[in-house]
Amino acid sequence: RLEIDIEPIFASIALYDTKKKKKISENFYFDLNSDSTRKMMKLENSLPAVSTLARSAIFSLTHPSHDVFIVIKLEKILQQGDITECAEPYMKDATDKSRDKAKNNAKWFCERLGKYRMPLAWTAIHLMNIVNSATNLRPTDDQTTPGIRSASFDNRRQTLTRQCSLSDVELSKLTSFKPVTLTVSSFFKQEGERLKDEDLFRFLVDLKRPTNVLKRLKCIPGKMKIDVSPCPPDFPCAITPDLHRVKPYPDQRVRPTREIQEFPPLEVTLPHTTYRNLLYIRPQTINFTNRLFGDFKNWLPTVQILDSEELCNALPLQYGKSNCPDNIAYITGNSPQTHPTPRNPDFYEEVKMQLPTHLTPRHHLFFSFVHISCQRKQELNPIETPVGYTWLPLLSNGRLRVGEHNLPVSVDKTPPPHYSMTTPEGVIPGVKWVDGHKPVFGITLQSVSTVHILDQHLGQFFHLCDIIDSPNVSPHNLKLMDGSRINDLEQELQRYVISMASETQLSSLVKYLYVVLDKLISMLVRPPVVGGQTVNMGQTCFEAISRILFRIHQSKEFRVDTHQRNIILATYARHIFTIPQSVHLDHVQKGAHYATMTRSRVRPSVKKSTFSISSSNPDLSVPSSPDDPNETFHSGFRLSNARSSMMEQSSRHPVDGVGVRSVAHKVFHEELVLLFVVSTGNVKDRALQNAWFLFELLTKSMTQHIKQAGLLSVSRSERFSNRFMDDVIRLIKLFCHEINSRFNRDYDFAERLNCCLAFLIRDFLSIMDRGFVFQLIHLYYQQFVCNICLINVDMPFLPVIHFSSSYTKYNHLLQPPTPSNPISPRFIMSSTIKASSRFDLTDRFTRQHFLTKNINGNEHRLSIELLDQGAPNLSKVQLYATTTLRNLMMSHDEDDRINASHEMSADSTRNLLLCFIWMLKNTDRSTLRSWWITLPPSHLVSLLDLLYISISCFEYKQTIVRHDVARTSFNRGAKKKDSKSRLQEAILGESSARREMLMRRRGGATMGSKDMLRWQKDKTEWKQYKHGEHTKQSAEDALLAKNFSAEMTLITLDTLELLIDMATEYNNGNHTSQILSSALRVLLHCFSKQQSVTVLEHMFAVQRSFVAKVCELLFEEETEQCADLTLRLLEKCSSSMSAVRVHAAASMYLLMKHNFSMGNNFARVKMQVTMSMSSLVGVSHDFDEDYLRRSLKTALNYAEVDSDLEGTSFPDQVRELVFNLQTILSDTVKMKEHQEDPEMLIDLMHRIAKGYQNSPDLRLTWLQNMARQHSERKNQAEAGMCLLHSAALVAEYLSMLEHKSHLPIGCVAFQESAVSDDVVSPNADEVCSEKFFSISGLMAVLEQAVQTFSLAGLHEVVDMIYKILIPIYQHDKDYKKLSNIHEKLRDCFQKINSQTAFGGWERMFGTYFRVGFYGRKFGDLNNNEFIYKEPAITKLPEISYRLETFYSQCFGAEYVEMMKDSSQVDVTQLDPEKAYIQITYVEPYFHHYEDGTKTTYFERNFNVDKFMYATPFTKDGKAHGEMVEQYKRKTFLQVSHTFPYLKTRINVIKKWETVLTPLESACEDVKRKTTDLLRAVHLEPADVRMLQVNLQGAVLTSVNQ
Repeated sequence: RLEIDIEPIFASIALYDTKKKKKISENFYFDLNSDSTRKMMKLENSLPAVSTLARSAIFSLTHPSHDVFIVIKLEKILQQGDITECAEPYMKDATDKSRDKAKNNAKWFCERLGKYRMPLAWTAIHLMNIVNSATNLRPTDDQTTPGIRSASFDNRRQTLTRQCSLSDVELSKLTSFKPVTLTVSSFFKQEGERLKDEDLFRFLVDLKRPTNVLKRLKCIPGKMKIDVSPCPPDFPCAITPDLHRVKPYPDQRVRPTREIQEFPPLEVTLPHTTYRNLLYIRPQTINFTNRLFGDFKNWLPTVQILDSEELCNALPLQYGKSNCPDNIAYITGNSPQTHPTPRNPDFYEEVKMQLPTHLTPRHHLFFSFVHISCQRKQELNPIETPVGYTWLPLLSNGRLRVGEHNLPVSVDKTPPPHYSMTTPEGVIPGVKWVDGHKPVFGITLQSVSTVHILDQHLGQFFHLCDIIDSPNVSPHNLKLMDGSRINDLEQELQRYVISMASETQLSSLVKYLYVVLDKLISMLVRPPVVGGQTVNMGQTCFEAISRILFRIHQSKEFRVDTHQRNIILATYARHIFTIPQSVHLDHVQKGAHYATMTRSRVRPSVKKSTFSISSSNPDLSVPSSPDDPNETFHSGFRLSNARSSMMEQSSRHPVDGVGVRSVAHKVFHEELVLLFVVSTGNVKDRALQNAWFLFELLTKSMTQHIKQAGLLSVSRSERFSNRFMDDVIRLIKLFCHEINSRFNRDYDFAERLNCCLAFLIRDFLSIMDRGFVFQLIHLYYQQFVCNICLINVDMPFLPVIHFSSSYTKYNHLLQPPTPSNPISPRFIMSSTIKASSRFDLTDRFTRQHFLTKNINGNEHRLSIELLDQGAPNLSKVQLYATTTLRNLMMSHDEDDRINASHEMSADSTRNLLLCFIWMLKNTDRSTLRSWWITLPPSHLVSLLDLLYISISCFEYKQTIVRHDVARTSFNRGAKKKDSKSRLQEAILGESSARREMLMRRRGGATMGSKDMLRWQKDKTEWKQYKHGEHTKQSAEDALLAKNFSAEMTLITLDTLELLIDMATEYNNGNHTSQILSSALRVLLHCFSKQQSVTVLEHMFAVQRSFVAKVCELLFEEETEQCADLTLRLLEKCSSSMSAVRVHAAASMYLLMKHNFSMGNNFARVKMQVTMSMSSLVGVSHDFDEDYLRRSLKTALNYAEVDSDLEGTSFPDQVRELVFNLQTILSDTVKMKEHQEDPEMLIDLMHRIAKGYQNSPDLRLTWLQNMARQHSERKNQAEAGMCLLHSAALVAEYLSMLEHKSHLPIGCVAFQESAVSDDVVSPNADEVCSEKFFSISGLMAVLEQAVQTFSLAGLHEVVDMIYKILIPIYQHDKDYKKLSNIHEKLRDCFQKINSQTAFGGWERMFGTYFRVGFYGRKFGDLNNNEFIYKEPAITKLPEISYRLETFYSQCFGAEYVEMMKDSSQVDVTQLDPEKAYIQITYVEPYFHHYEDGTKTTYFERNFNVDKFMYATPFTKDGKAHGEMVEQYKRKTFLQVSHTFPYLKTRINVIKKWETVLTPLESACEDVKRKTTDLLRAVHLEPADVRMLQVNLQGAVLTSVNQ
């Protein structure tokens, strides 16, 4: 709505492209007027149609760009005067007098001229600015459209600063940006002389790049909100531009959403799939003279579609705008736009018409020009006065008129007779014209039609199709679209079919592609008959189809799928193509071959003379039968180009038992194959280029023919005619010949042909007689078996044929194939040589498995031998061979008879892995070594991946069986060694998995089996038990599973040792690292699974051997796996099995020892062990603290007795590490116990962080964890202090490495921000990650601290931090970041200034309480006092209730007692079995010398470490008494650190008291009240509320107010 509501305002929206200077959408008209405002017009029909009530629209953008604008135009009711006069009351500076006058006149104009409109205002919005802003992208250009803002614009953060064109990122954003609401607060006033689109485009360019032109435009204040969002896929209640409803449409009564017709700036080349027949008429200008029409000013052109010369019978085909009675109405039902100007008016009106489906030469547009009377003194005069007319026929030479037209205008009252048969530009006697018959009226016509064709060649083609499809066509009265006579219909039809395919614009051809293909296929199957003469069109149609396919194939603008197939053609073949319906289908008997040559079902002997009959041209010679022994292969390719189809005349008599089919009864797939075979030259080449498409049509036609003819129940051998099968054989030979001839000169094309042929034959397996298809496959192989160079052609054929879900049905035959047609002896070759080995296929097997025989036959074995001799393209051949093997396995797995599921079952996977493990176990190590050493590293990594999977697959998952089963051991009979001997072997590495494996192979102890019956379940002892002994059998099943899992792990360890030895012996840089890394991954995976004690001993041995061999890789490259290794070792150190703990402690000790040997310290292991300790305690459920302490003590003993490192710092470093781990272990365990106590949890985390003072990485990690905990509890100030300490730690480390002038000087630079001295410098030998301990890491932590302190309201700290950051950004010359920093600082200072204007009372940083804990139940908290920092405005009852509730849950409510007073606590008088809590409100305290320096609210609440609370008392022991008896005890407390700190509670370290006499107490209260009152009085502006608070109780002196 506008700022002043006078009359109804109507709006429209359209899209404009300034670069193309084109309007790219139709107008969307909508009405936002209220019901009361709309009733001012008093229209006759007051019930608008639902489709005209739309207030939402869907716009399409096929070619989005940066130059698209949303243009909104406003119109008002027509009234007297020009646009400037009518818009004056709406201007911002309009007087009240002019507005009152407009309101008084509005009612009269609405009642009289309510259906006429005039332009008022407009505005425009840059579309990409909306998208970029809504997706946090920077707008591409500044936009100065008046008053446009977005709810999401004000607070957005522009994260992308680069300016780019419409890239793929922006295209994706265009369809996924967040919904945004635009508010238009003003509009540009429409200027009467600038109504054309050319003027609008100039304004839009100025909007994009602001100039002074826009400043001269006047604005009308108003308000319009627009929601813009991407359109979801299934938008409900939508209607098309034709007003058709689109599903889903759940409610018929809601306002619909209009789909707006797009006018793309560039041609959209897509086939038409829906019916649309629209015409848009845009009047441009009228050039009338004043001399002829006098004082007429308000011109209104109206338009109608007429199919006769009776003006009263106009066709109701015009669409309404908004709030119209009908969807499609007469001109009176619309809102005509009138332009009040004396001469040469311009228009921007757009009239939308629905064109009739069938246009005749009499259809025309009739334009009437009327003058609208707007003067109030002429109320009795008619509103409309006719002044002229003109017209325009819709057709010109049979095609629809579009584009720009300039028409003369007649001033006669009625048009002359038969005017519609000519154009107004012609000479018509007796007609009076404006300006001597000059064109004075300009219009533009634009069609959006799927019916009317604008291309000349395409139009002529469809015109001829209509002629031949018409009944009773006489060949003597045929005419083209331009009226010329057709002498030879066949010649003209062939000429125009070829010209249509080759000369039609590709965009127009693609739009009507599906209809064109349907027409050509229809003519190919049913050739036209005119005057009893059959028009020969078979070969012409095939040539036209090949030309069309070739043009589409050559074009690069169409999308293709993953197989490089054109999407448009694939869609037609899959979803649209259907064979033309045949006539008299019901009379076709089962087994008979409809629409083809009728012959006996057994192929007869056919003479050459008979076989050459052709209905299209009986004199043509065609190829002889393939059964003729004298036929050569190339005879099928030397055919006459004149033969087109097998259209035998129905009048001919059968010759030698062969019937002749009817001309009108033909089958598409038969004609297609025949035309393909007889094609030559360019036609054949173009057809071969798109053979995949023709083959798709071929197979679909065959399947549809089977269904339509009812041949599904007929034997496969009788579904198709013998003639068709002969042609298919010729087609296969044709393709084999082409592949053979093109192989050397165009390999890619030959490969494509080969794949097309393979897919065709594979489809034949589902349609045709499989014996015949096997013959085709055999025929194919015969073409290439003798040519060594064509092996690459042969191999791609295999994967396609064998990759079929029904492969096993084709291949697994119980009897040799017996196709209906006799197969030559070459079809199934009998084996002449006996199988020389067990791997050869027998003759019987090859007969019963034909497809397998083709893969493994002698010719393929020969091919493999030839490949070994150096045939070209070896990699491709190997790829095809392996792909074929994979497809065969998939085919077997997908067969329902073999496996009911469609995926490999778990049992199948286990069986394959069993085979793999068995091979590793039983293959000699030297053989494996010689084999693996030749493999590339990627294959060895894959081998390790298989081992990784095997570990998971065969892991023993313990099931609870409550039975008395005797415990077993892998070494039952073996004598146990003492702990000292085993430990010595573990440390010195004397025991290994390899040694154990060799012992097992030599007959040593086996895995729980006495007779080596490990995997042969049918021979094991437990299989001999009866089924009744279920309990004992279950126990032995579990034992077998354990042994099997252990055996598999030991095999894996042996394989790992072999691979590690190979990798270290043949060191090959990165490849070796890759193999070793994968081996370590497998070893760690073994540690993560449940293993027996014996297996763990071998795993520790392999692990120690690995660390000894590749310690550099472990400590320098694979740091993540080093962390994982320390975690696994710590897990085993906490094991309940003493043997496991001993080996784990030894491995941990050796890990530290190897790390120390590399640089006289083991910083890497030290850091990883401490981090793993925290992780272990936090996530492990079966963690045992006592066992872990024992293992740590064992490792320390190793260090103390190790003579090799005696005299070094190694034992001291181990002792220090163990001490830290013991401390951290205690704190970590306690932290887990105090998850529900936030203060205790933070205390423990702080203690752990202090334990990491010599490990910067770990300390930084725990500081960040503390910050995260504080942020979750909304303690932003404490979270910021944690981040500030982290930054100080990083700065100290960087300063230690190298001092730079622009960097802070260690943690000293942070003292101003209250970073206390507990930030310790890291040792030089500690390891620090580059992620955080770098300049970028320092900047990231400081930026995060800035955000946190901003949330806490500590804006002064933000200034301190930026003082550290600004020099760094200045050094980097990052001026953009500096600009943002100063912008944020300005905001901070403004907030500080606004908040301190009221004395800082609006800034509440926290509330402090003294909390004392008394009672042994509190443990470490007993007899300790803390200062708690609570959120602002926290009351004493709140914290008291929180602590009482928590500790009541811990100790029981009967044991917790809250002490109500603040007096001194006598511990001896308390109950030792209870827990006492004393809470007192305290205030920050400052010495006299501090009062003068800390004047602001921030200074008095930051860096605070002293607090005070007052306790009233009297000498007789009471708390309160008379004023002369009232004393006051002031208790002062000092804490260990200043607030805010890393924690929200800090322990009290110092306490002192002062006692005030009654007089001193009263004086202090009066002084305090006076100071508060003076502060409230001097506030600017004055705060009455604060003054009232201070005045209450000001004269009453009392203690502890």
